[in-house]
Amino acid sequence: MRNLYFVLLLSLFTTTACSPDQDPRRRKFIADELKNRKIKRVTDSQLLGAANGFGKTAVEKLQNELLNNYEVGKPFDCKATNYIKAKIDLQYVLTYRIVCETTQATFEKEKQLWQAYQYNAQQELELTDNLQKIDNEAIIYTSPITLNGQLVGMWTVVLDKKEIVKNL
Repeated sequence: MRNLYFVLLLSLFTTTACSPDQDPRRRKFIADELKNRKIKRVTDSQLLGAANGFGKTAVEKLQNELLNNYEVGKPFDCKATNYIKAKIDLQYVLTYRIVCETTQATFEKEKQLWQAYQYNAQQELELTDNLQKIDNEAIIYTSPITLNGQLVGMWTVVLDKKEIVKNL
C-alpha cells in the first residue's frame, strides 16, 4: 500500500513538474510530501540531542516570559497562562505547563520528576533539566522553576517526536 502511494505521488509529481501551467505551490507540496515519506534512520542520541536543544530553548523563552510577568512579593501561581501573555514561537512543542503542588502531572514520569525535584531541593542538591521519552509520539523536557532560591514549580514541555525526526 505504501509503495502504491509512493508511485502515485511520484507519477503525480513528474506530471506536475512537466506541466508549465501547473501551480508551483502544488509542486512544492508534492516535493515536501515525498521528502516526508522518505525513510530516515535516526539514533536515540541524535533524537534526544535535538529534543534537548528544542526543550532548552522553549524553557528559556517561557522562563523569560514568566519572569517578565511575575510580581515579586505575590504568591506564585502554577497556572502558566497567568504568566505567559505574549505569543511565543516554540518549535516542535505540542504543549507546555507548570507542575507544582496544586497541579496534576499528566504523565507518571512527570510526577516522578516533580517528586525528585522536591527531594533534591529539600536535600539542597543540584536541580537540573531532564529529558524523557514518553511514547512513540512525545518527549518531555522538564526544568525546575526557582524564585528567590526556592523551588516553586517545574516546566514540562511536551515535544513532538515525529516532527523532530522529520527535520533531522
